[in-house]
Amino acid sequence: MKKPIFAMIPSGYKASTLYTPIPIDGSGDFTVTRNTVATRMNKDSLIEEMSSNMPRLDYKDSNCPSLLIEPASTNFMTDSSDLIPWFNTLITVDSNVAIAPDGTTEADKITRTSTSTNYISDFFSKTSDAKTYTSSIFVKRGNTDELSLLSQGSYPARIDLRYNFETNEIYYVDPVSGFLFVGSNVENYPNGWIRLSWTYTSDTHTVLTGITLSPRLSSGNAYSSDTSTDAFCYVWGGQCEESEVATSYIETTGTLVTRVKDVLGDTLNAEVLKDVNTEGSLYFHFKPLNDGIPFKGIELADATNGHRVLIRQDGDNSYAVYYQVGGASNAYLVFLLDPNTQYHKVVVVWKQGTIQVYLNGVLVNENLTFDLTGVQQFTLFTPSAGGGGQYWYGSARELMVFNEFLTEAEAIELTTI
Repeated sequence: MKKPIFAMIPSGYKASTLYTPIPIDGSGDFTVTRNTVATRMNKDSLIEEMSSNMPRLDYKDSNCPSLLIEPASTNFMTDSSDLIPWFNTLITVDSNVAIAPDGTTEADKITRTSTSTNYISDFFSKTSDAKTYTSSIFVKRGNTDELSLLSQGSYPARIDLRYNFETNEIYYVDPVSGFLFVGSNVENYPNGWIRLSWTYTSDTHTVLTGITLSPRLSSGNAYSSDTSTDAFCYVWGGQCEESEVATSYIETTGTLVTRVKDVLGDTLNAEVLKDVNTEGSLYFHFKPLNDGIPFKGIELADATNGHRVLIRQDGDNSYAVYYQVGGASNAYLVFLLDPNTQYHKVVVVWKQGTIQVYLNGVLVNENLTFDLTGVQQFTLFTPSAGGGGQYWYGSARELMVFNEFLTEAEAIELTTI
């Protein structure tokens, strides 16, 4: 395998800096800006708060970390882990009785007290228009399998969901009176914890109940009666954000909290990239954050973006390699990511007369009339004209640039999952 001239493999860092092993002189190190705290999963499998401007090396999916890059988001649930202030209907809350996903003893136990309607919920004020929200909560099994979930505007406008601990699935979703269902997700965490999330479009009511929970013995919605008088489960980390996806946990203690976006910048000079305008390769190992905002990319480009190769996210599972020579738009090489919640490996390889795209060990697109000259710098994760002015967000495990054309065998080997 050929050797890269640039490699970002998340490992060493300090405040405002992510180190890159290649080039060894540090000229490829990243600047990192995020003027608020933010969370990650550390190597001990615990959710951990990172201070401002600290790169987030996240171990959620592997023993090897990924660089976590997220947009700004606000948790509107003002008491994320203390359920005592939540609105309560015949539910007993035992505070701080279980080890939470962050390693503290701050998870609460919620127990129904009768067979009649039992639930606990939290709500907040919003503007008088329909918005798309994602609600999420960490839950752990108690003495029963069933848990009903609900988000609500002006009753009966709401979305009802039902989760089963035994099958580990949200098996029922029912949007009512103008609420629209967008999607749901079940994420497994260590020590039996599950993060449930559901995305929906609300009604225009100025109050939104972000999360309602009802532990149950039998299937049913949160407002219906049940056969159990003591069904319970453990709960931690409630979150509701104006987003099409659940982002990393944002802790709140009495007021809403906003995490600002991660901003990373890296520019390599012309000397490092002096040969990639004749042939080269751009490799990316990543999991995208599908927040519904298109036209986000990473690129090799000259100072004016007149010559470039851009890997661009055009939709939730649609990507394109966009290449441009001499300021003129040349073409798109489109490819799809499926499933889009997993990690993928893509490499773009080019030389005079050809450009090819390999995804997860397969050649997925190519053009045999390619020409690229004049690349002078490398821009990563920052808005560009070709990227539609949007930052790229997601989890990045590796990024490499080669000043050589990888062979078919090398490209397949590099991108095979």
